[in-house]
Amino acid sequence: TRPDPSKEYYVIIYDSSNDSRVLSDIRDHYANLVSQGFREIIGIRDVYPQPRADEATIRADFARFVPAGPVTPQLALAVMEVEAWFIGEHTHFPRLHPALTLAAVTGALGYDPGTHDVQLIPHPADDLRTAYNLAALGYNKSRGHVQRTVQHLDYTSYYFSLRARIPDLGTLVASIDRFLS
Repeated sequence: TRPDPSKEYYVIIYDSSNDSRVLSDIRDHYANLVSQGFREIIGIRDVYPQPRADEATIRADFARFVPAGPVTPQLALAVMEVEAWFIGEHTHFPRLHPALTLAAVTGALGYDPGTHDVQLIPHPADDLRTAYNLAALGYNKSRGHVQRTVQHLDYTSYYFSLRARIPDLGTLVASIDRFLS
């Protein structure tokens, strides 16, 4: 469904500043958010710097300790980092800079970001930096660099194809869909 353009939507984005705090912050703020009428609570976090082997534990802990009530918080776990979701949306590279063709990026990374399982990348921020360095752009997790990337992403691609390729991204998109409907 499409969002109603005559309807006002209210969203709070809260930065936990530490991935290990996401569940704690949801627990700390849950009652207040529910009392204010929030219908969706979504925790987004990276697995990194914890090892990939901890993914199941992170998921189990979230399910075990998330507050129970009228709103069921969702976890969108970026394996290993949210930058994997940026790499998966490979069409953003040439929009960011003409030198970042799919062939150039594939050659630099050693895999095709359009078909590779981006959840297998050990340190996606490093791979994004490697790709962007082809155009002397660089990348770090600073607000400016993240915003630069986000401004070039194709959200239609996330909605129609990447959500199926990256299950936790699908969880995030489904939560946003519920919120807007």
